[in-house]
Amino acid sequence: MTEQAATTATSTQPDDDAGGPSVQAGPTVPPATISALLDLVQATYRPGSALTDTERERLQTTIGHMQAASAAIHAYPLTNADEPDPIFSAFRAE
Repeated sequence: MTEQAATTATSTQPDDDAGGPSVQAGPTVPPATISALLDLVQATYRPGSALTDTERERLQTTIGHMQAASAAIHAYPLTNADEPDPIFSAFRAE
């Protein structure tokens, strides 16, 4: 398991000017959770075949990011009275 995914998961922000996502430290995700989800991904999508070390490392990092993003969303305080943002504007490339 990668050190980054094992200790502190990160959440990604929209792509920055450098071409990659900017990363901010997020909530800690237990390594056991990441490992269990990685096993589930392998059993679902690659049954009977092993992942390479590179594939496993990339999936661990991705799962850690997804778990951190999920935790950040769940941590945002909302009540039942909070309504969704009603403003919608479609983007039309011209």
